[in-house]
Amino acid sequence: MSLTRTAQTRFADGKLHNRNIYGPVKVKVFKRTMQAEALEGAPGMPALLGQIPLEALDLLIDSKNQCLILNPLSPDPEMALVDVF
Repeated sequence: MSLTRTAQTRFADGKLHNRNIYGPVKVKVFKRTMQAEALEGAPGMPALLGQIPLEALDLLIDSKNQCLILNPLSPDPEMALVDVF
């Protein structure tokens, strides 16, 4: 993993801050893996998983139980379902 570029980020209060972007990073959840870029977070803050990795790993958010789940259409924990249109 290495620094690939920097990006300007905007907070909810409108403040701007430059952050480093690293990549490629390996993301692994439930035995499913993918590679992505990672935006540097604020010190002490938990890591966040964005929409692109969620889709690539074919994971769904279970809001009621506040957790991630495998897509029921692709329940094999090692293989994500990939839609091709």
